[in-house]
Amino acid sequence: MQKTAILISLLSLISAFAFNELNIHFLKKDSVELRYNETVITADDVSYIRPAQNYLEIGELKNNMVGDGSYFLRPPGYSSLFVFYGSFLEIENAVKAVKTTQLILFALSVYCLFFIAFGYIKSKKIAILITGIYGVTNLASGFLYYTLTEAITPALVIFFVFFLMRAKEENRHKAKLLFYYIAAAIFSFLFITRPVLAILGLAFPFFIYADFWKRKKQFFTQLILVGLIASSGMIVWQVRNYNITNQIVGLNPIYYPENSQSSFRPTHEALWDLCKGWGEIGADFHSYVGPFWSSAIHGNASQEDIDKIISHFPDEVVEKLDRNKIETMFSNYQLSIENQKYYYENRLPMPQEIPEIETKTILQINELTADFKKEFWFQYYISSPIKVFKELAFHSNLSFYIFQKTFRGNFLMEGFRLFAFSIHVLAFVTLIFSLFFKTPIHLKSIFSYALLIYVFFLIFVQRGIEERYSLPILPLVLVSFGYFLMKFKTTISQKWIRNKE
Repeated sequence: MQKTAILISLLSLISAFAFNELNIHFLKKDSVELRYNETVITADDVSYIRPAQNYLEIGELKNNMVGDGSYFLRPPGYSSLFVFYGSFLEIENAVKAVKTTQLILFALSVYCLFFIAFGYIKSKKIAILITGIYGVTNLASGFLYYTLTEAITPALVIFFVFFLMRAKEENRHKAKLLFYYIAAAIFSFLFITRPVLAILGLAFPFFIYADFWKRKKQFFTQLILVGLIASSGMIVWQVRNYNITNQIVGLNPIYYPENSQSSFRPTHEALWDLCKGWGEIGADFHSYVGPFWSSAIHGNASQEDIDKIISHFPDEVVEKLDRNKIETMFSNYQLSIENQKYYYENRLPMPQEIPEIETKTILQINELTADFKKEFWFQYYISSPIKVFKELAFHSNLSFYIFQKTFRGNFLMEGFRLFAFSIHVLAFVTLIFSLFFKTPIHLKSIFSYALLIYVFFLIFVQRGIEERYSLPILPLVLVSFGYFLMKFKTTISQKWIRNKE
């Protein structure tokens, strides 16, 4: 078993390195700019690197925004890697070191995933299949040369579940507790790296109860201890933020009221909630909200801008919600942006109290959202979440430039893309069947309940997602899919034997 896991891990490391280096090679060949010639540049990655640079240079973990919001735009987990390497390396080498660390973490996580799969499925062949698909095919290694949380969160999820399962399987009391505490420590770092993945913490009480249900005092003691360790990082982070602002800022304060240098204000949040109602995609939303905001912030707001942004709304929505009401709302939105203009030009933070014109605009947007829910209830509660689920699950997860640009249309490449697409779709579509697997409830808590709650949160609550949001839970979804394949194979075999008899 050890040799098999090591072999798959090594093959995964070689495959991930080769795919990523090939992708970087063609990006350079096509003169695509890279960060320090090492990693792929995205709109988000600087928000993780800049706070680390500022911490190393001036002792403050913050980005270059103005106002208190600059201190907590992103949680500190991923940035801490750059702080660590940057403390003894130049930033260019620190980025390279982080990239290398991400490769190593990926390979180690594949090793752990094999034992997770075997422990849950109880089939070595299917465990090899699932781990091989995850590790060797590039289905999960596409962000290792990025500076985004998706480069490490899948590995952290795997390590967390690996030690959680080791704790349950361990018979020695001290070793059992140690594994639980290690799982909690990993979870704590995961929590301050990607807060939404705290949903996976649902598994803790199920596992601890399965071990200590006969000893209630010990059950509650260990549940509290594990809970404190698991939440310790986030507690420290929230206390730090409270000391800066004298208020609880929440887990994802990207629309903080003091923001003055971008459109990301409470009005933006309200409008985004409205547009998510009909299943708008984030990239499309920003393609028309960005120019609308830019025009107003530079003093060029016009009726034409209002007409343009409304043209992106579905015709039936404009008709049912009343175009005049929508125009009035956008007219006030322009006024609220013009109110922001002074702070924008002078690089000053906006007031902590949301301005009256902005509050008025938000109320108008909220009224339109409420009207949309009434008039288009089926779309809001049924078809839009299905559309979001399609965006989450119905893709190949092969995001590389070489897959999307360089070799697009190549027969072998298209076959590979179809294979990856099929695996990814089937794994997520069959996840619902995990509710009916006859497995111990502590295992079901992590391979079914937590995963389905995460998916439900993305498609019903968050709604505005990107394809990469499926990646952190992909290893667990694939393990659940492996169990489905095992049960399906067993059922077919039993029917074949009965028919033969």
